[in-house]
Amino acid sequence: MGFDPRGFLRVAHELRHKQDEASLRTAIGRAYYYAYLAALAEASLLGYYPSWTKSSAGVHRKLWLWLVQSQRQELAELGERGVMLQYRRTTADYKNPPAVDWRDELESQLREARDFEVLLARIQHVPPPPPF
Repeated sequence: MGFDPRGFLRVAHELRHKQDEASLRTAIGRAYYYAYLAALAEASLLGYYPSWTKSSAGVHRKLWLWLVQSQRQELAELGERGVMLQYRRTTADYKNPPAVDWRDELESQLREARDFEVLLARIQHVPPPPPF
């Protein structure tokens, strides 16, 4: 059995109870990587094959763009949600914006990840997993 990306989402929920900025920012990233890996698995089933190279810069962006450009509305929406999740993750990982409430950012990320999860389940024609 392969790695279940939902484990990243579980870790994000566990980290939400911490008070330090590093934990909150890490949780934002874990929620994103749940969505990325889940979307990559689904897109692969639908014929998406990423071009992996030594420099895989942009592979995340390519996946989201592939989904956003889909003729299927629910796949395009999944891609749009992925773009938002990636934006928050990039901000949390690489930027130091002034006066950011990381707890609020994490709560937004977790809500977006849950919406992503429910939409993905609808695309897969399965019931969504219970929330954490």
